[in-house]
Amino acid sequence: MKVPFGIVILSALNGLAGLLMLILALFSGIFIGIFHDVTHSIAGAFWLFTLGSIVIAVLVVIGVSSLLIAW
Repeated sequence: MKVPFGIVILSALNGLAGLLMLILALFSGIFIGIFHDVTHSIAGAFWLFTLGSIVIAVLVVIGVSSLLIAW
């Protein structure tokens, strides 16, 4: 079964984008934690991390499904 190379590249890029989102979510959570009040920052960082995790989960699911379709 021949696999279109573009699909493989796209799913690989999707995986990278997910990884980037995780790093961004972590860093923005940390920076918000540094620049805001301690009490607000913990909630803000947690909320941002949760939001980031949801986005990453969606990206991972899309990436995995596109990889499965590709293979």
